[in-house]
Amino acid sequence: MSTLMLNKRDVRNLLIINEVVDVVEKAFRDYTEGKGEMPSKVYLTVKDGDFRAMPAALPGAAGMKWVSVHTQNATKGLPTVMAVLIYNDPDTGYPLALMDASEITALRTAATSAIAAKYLARKNAFSMGVVGAGYQAYHHIKVHQELFRFKEICVSDISPRAIGRLMDSLPSMPLRACAIEETVKADIVCTLTPALQPVIQKKWLVPGTHINAV
Repeated sequence: MSTLMLNKRDVRNLLIINEVVDVVEKAFRDYTEGKGEMPSKVYLTVKDGDFRAMPAALPGAAGMKWVSVHTQNATKGLPTVMAVLIYNDPDTGYPLALMDASEITALRTAATSAIAAKYLARKNAFSMGVVGAGYQAYHHIKVHQELFRFKEICVSDISPRAIGRLMDSLPSMPLRACAIEETVKADIVCTLTPALQPVIQKKWLVPGTHINAV
């Protein structure tokens, strides 16, 4: 028996957005029904960032994701968040696969937000607001658009260049650069920023807005 090795391109080619949403929702359901285990993540802090060990088990599967978060990586041409995943046979412990998990992490996070919006946002939601125009913004827009048909998606970021890159990467989406005060008036708002201080003021919000505070 050998361990399957999957690089970022392999993983990206295997991921299908609507299937990811279904699997993540099922995982939440299984965990709620007591069929899974998910101990608290363990943090390892270093000078320029941190690492997070995230073990979990569901029926027929066990593994751990090792995630790094280094907020200054953009200046080095690297992603802020990177991850690898070890997938084990729960019966024997044998490592069945070792894979890049950066794309899995991004899609899993976006799917979690979309599932929350599916059940908690107003049913006729037609607008989305995205605060932060980075890697997570791209995936949140793609995943939410699977569940909703937005007529307008407002995007705000302290970097106009980041907004431009996001709009270029999603040319078929109804994206528009907006001031943050306008962005958070959407039906569904996703805050996708590592800011350590609040970026939204209560007075900007309107009744009925659903916020995914990522």
